[in-house]
Amino acid sequence: MGHNLMDLLKTQKAAIAAAWVEKILCSYPEEGANFFRNQKNQFSNPIGHTISKNVPDIFEEMIGQNDRLRLRDLLKDVIKIRAVQEFPPSLAIRFVFSLKEAIREVLEPGIFENLSSGELQQVDALIDETALIAFDLYMECREKIFKLRLNEAKLRSGEALLMQNENS
Repeated sequence: MGHNLMDLLKTQKAAIAAAWVEKILCSYPEEGANFFRNQKNQFSNPIGHTISKNVPDIFEEMIGQNDRLRLRDLLKDVIKIRAVQEFPPSLAIRFVFSLKEAIREVLEPGIFENLSSGELQQVDALIDETALIAFDLYMECREKIFKLRLNEAKLRSGEALLMQNENS
């Protein structure tokens, strides 16, 4: 045995993060996923750039310090994208859970047989906790979008009323 799961995650973090990024990109329609994957210019491809840049940092924070505030900051840009794209909450947050699949794909299956059940539960709980943070962020973003739209509608109806009064 000799290894604990956290050590394995740290030694395999680049491969796991890459597998996770790929899973997230695959959550988009094929044409979009290919664009996000292949277009390297951050201005032409802000979505692909943000995912490729932030996701490895999110994973590193999770298996490192796991500072909730830093994790929240790292998640924020990815969540903003998914909130603006109007994914339903379940799909917007699903990318966090796909980390479980990425870990199980990258690590050799035999490794899991040698772990204490507590180790895997600890990592799954870490991912679940991250998803909860992501969900809170998603709801905050959607609320901001709703308020912006509401204010815009109020402005438009106010302008329409002014124009109506001027024309009467």
